[in-house]
Amino acid sequence: MNAQQFVAAFKAEKQWLFDHYTKQPNKRIDALNLSPQQREGLNSLLDDVLRDAFYTILMGLDGAASIGGIQQGYTVSDESGNVITRSNDGELEENAFEAFHSR
Repeated sequence: MNAQQFVAAFKAEKQWLFDHYTKQPNKRIDALNLSPQQREGLNSLLDDVLRDAFYTILMGLDGAASIGGIQQGYTVSDESGNVITRSNDGELEENAFEAFHSR
């Protein structure tokens, strides 16, 4: 796996979570009795929150943003020790911006 594939996996996970909460019956959301416009607004908010959360985590791993108030880069590797991306090399930042902010 490389940085681009790693980011793609994060994007897929974000989309799965969004679909899980918005495209399936959800007792907590359904109990709000939202109008179609309100439901659209909630879905937009959920999409924004998930996008920002996943993007920020990737930026934090790259060293371009803080995680819990601590800003430092991390080297990400798989369980076999194969390096996916190195601290501050910009690969996560570049790929995450493309995946999460380009339309």
